[in-house]
Amino acid sequence: MADLISDHDPAGLVSKIVDRAIRAVRAERCILLLKDADGTLQAAVARDERGKDLGADFRYSTSLATKAFEQPECLIRSIGDSDQPRDLSASVVDLKLRAVMCVRLSFKDDVLGVIYVDSRATERQFTSKDSRFFEALARAISIVLENARLLRAALERERLQRSLEIAREVLAALLPKDPTDLAGYDLAGASIPAETAAGDYYDFVRCPDGRIGIVVGDVTGHGVGPAMVMTGARSALRVLFRDGHDEAAILTRLNDLLVEDLGDGRFMSMVIGRLDPKARTLTYANAGQTPPLLLRKAGGATSLPTGAAALGIETGIAYQAAPPVTLAPGDVLVWYTDGIVEARDAGGNLFGLERIESLLRANPGASARQLIDLLRAEVSKFVGADRFEDDLTLVVLRAT
Repeated sequence: MADLISDHDPAGLVSKIVDRAIRAVRAERCILLLKDADGTLQAAVARDERGKDLGADFRYSTSLATKAFEQPECLIRSIGDSDQPRDLSASVVDLKLRAVMCVRLSFKDDVLGVIYVDSRATERQFTSKDSRFFEALARAISIVLENARLLRAALERERLQRSLEIAREVLAALLPKDPTDLAGYDLAGASIPAETAAGDYYDFVRCPDGRIGIVVGDVTGHGVGPAMVMTGARSALRVLFRDGHDEAAILTRLNDLLVEDLGDGRFMSMVIGRLDPKARTLTYANAGQTPPLLLRKAGGATSLPTGAAALGIETGIAYQAAPPVTLAPGDVLVWYTDGIVEARDAGGNLFGLERIESLLRANPGASARQLIDLLRAEVSKFVGADRFEDDLTLVVLRAT
């Protein structure tokens, strides 16, 4: 048992179990049958007393193995010349087996499989003493198999976690840097995933005519699947921006692409805009995204009008651009996903839009990056944790 416990290789472990069982009960063959996902028994390893695999066409008493699988007690069939049991299968007779012993493997309430041994030697008859020993051996083997399963699961979780970390690093690298050369404006963004990878997305795209595209999107759900959708949308958007399409045409073309690719009830909300630093105007179009919040230095706050349905639901939607917005020095425009306004505290209360507006009003001299940091800290304080139920994405544009 010490030798079995020290073996962490699944293939080596099951072979070793079979070889040890053959020697322990002086059998000629041993077959380890494990329960598959459908609940049926499948032979994992079958070997003889010389340690040789039995190959693909070996036979054994499947009826006795199935019966052992269904009961807790060890099952023995010792066949003599005049006292043959009535439930012998044809395989027992055809193979001229003199003794068969099998017992199920179980851990707590979970039946793992059956360990089966047999012999054709006339002098070998399995006894009640053999069955007690075999039952004890089966219990120990069950623990070893369960430990091996738990170890494999832990290693798989570690591998998956590392893969997710790599995905997070790749996705984080795709997020744009804050522009530092945008005359008359201060622009910053941040995306905080609820899981390792986010379905939220933002981007800044420099257009050939000197304007800068601003995008905030949110794919339904969160995790790797939505993140993959997001990366595809990002690539398509950058091409459409640089080809000179206006905001309405970009959303219309992107929607038709996403309808083909998404399926399964997924969709993506998005608001896109294009800032003209010289004209100090912003043109934009909205596809089901939470409307950006505009705070005027002169006073007053308004949510920019929403647009048509989210992307990826149905083709043929003609999106419309909203009238241009003029930005005066001191005005602040905040783009955000619903993970912020719908963040909940312990009592189930929503963070809401009013708290965003209140924080912005309380910090009129803060930079775009400082406002994002303040909002993130305020949401964490409100929720009571640094992890959120949904992805959070913020873009702040401040006219200077």
